Amino acid sequence: MHRALLSRGVSITEGSVTHLMQRYEELVALRVAEKARLTERLQKQGCVVLAIDGLQPDVGHEVLWVVRDCLSRSNPVGASLTQ
Repeated sequence: MHRALLSRGVSITEGSVTHLMQRYEELVALRVAEKARLTERLQKQGCVVLAIDGLQPDVGHEVLWVVRDCLSRSNPVGASLTQ
């Protein structure tokens, strides 16, 4: 992955790539583990009221979008999106 990024002109250390890959793997594992629990909770609620908010750290950087279920007060796993 590190070599592929370097070949595309992305200046990043191998350690940063390793850290980001490990973080991604953690998020995927959490998503898989939590899917059944979240599905059951949302089916019991019967509906969802979503709050959506975005944060752009600096002009020109991507926006981090966060989606929150107001009824259960939880962030559905995988609901933090960048665009």
